[in-house]
Amino acid sequence: MTTRGFRTGIALALAFSVTGGGVLGFAQDQLPDALGKDQVVSVCGKCHEPQRVAALRLTREGWEDVIAKMMSLGAKATDDELKQITDYLAEQFKGEVAKPINLNSASAVELESVAGLLRKAAARMPEVKFTIADRLIVEPTRAPEDAPLIGALTEAIQRVTGRTASLVASPGTYDQKHVARIAGVPHCVAYGPGELDLAHQPDEYCSVDDIVSCTKVLALAVMTLSS
Repeated sequence: MTTRGFRTGIALALAFSVTGGGVLGFAQDQLPDALGKDQVVSVCGKCHEPQRVAALRLTREGWEDVIAKMMSLGAKATDDELKQITDYLAEQFKGEVAKPINLNSASAVELESVAGLLRKAAARMPEVKFTIADRLIVEPTRAPEDAPLIGALTEAIQRVTGRTASLVASPGTYDQKHVARIAGVPHCVAYGPGELDLAHQPDEYCSVDDIVSCTKVLALAVMTLSS
């Protein structure tokens, strides 16, 4: 049984400067004519070039978050202006909900697509610094397939469930790596009740039947190993 290498976290470092000043009239030609454009220029243009929004494509929720952040930084607008700005940006610079990438199983092409997005964003916003970095890397570990532990578990699983056990690589990271590398016990596997696809999900659960079956399997495996 194997735990795959675990890579998590893309750190995006954004560094930009905001300069004060009046409304920048030259920016309007990059904004589509529609209700709300004047409010974007007058409100957003007090802190930065209004055309900066043209480099972004966000969902309505994304634009609401951006506007809320700008207000927390000191932007001033009435409720009616905020609504018109939100409606304008959400309609004229509409983006799709980003599809999450599982970095533990992502292909080289998928990983490159992330870097490509950063390069594209950097070209549009040269005043912003983008970086991508691994925040945590854990090398994979694998127990020998002929380990007595695996044999005992495999036999116990067959007896309790009537099914043949599968040796799989975990899509995440377990404490198995610590037991193998730090404690020096290479014959270590991860086994337990529940569905792997449900792990760490909002509605994660484990059935009572799975817990009972797993307990039986572990008891039989311990008896085999200790005899």
